[in-house]
Amino acid sequence: MIVKAQEAKRTTFAMGTIAHLRAYGNNAEEAINHAVERLNEIDDKFSVFKPESDISGINAEAGNDAIKISNDTLFLLKRAKEYSNKDFHNDKGRPDIRHEHHIIPGYAGFLSESGKCDHR
Repeated sequence: MIVKAQEAKRTTFAMGTIAHLRAYGNNAEEAINHAVERLNEIDDKFSVFKPESDISGINAEAGNDAIKISNDTLFLLKRAKEYSNKDFHNDKGRPDIRHEHHIIPGYAGFLSESGKCDHR
């Protein structure tokens, strides 16, 4: 007997774009719910379109006063600073999106061995 894996799909709007999510397995619906919840949390903290977001607060107070931000926002800003100091050019001096420094630790699985994005 062949058992078909459960599938859950949802389309949502977050971070200024439409996201089409799909999950398979016994907890597919739970995984989709968790993913949507996390996307909304990130959007609430990082959106430049939401006046109450951490990023909008930082921009509003730039040069004036410090504000309290979430650990997620602090992590993002630290990582952004690290990446802004890296050189992403190949040996010919041209920008190279396949450069090893573009692979974020923990997210290397999104790239195939050829260095191209694996959308499967």
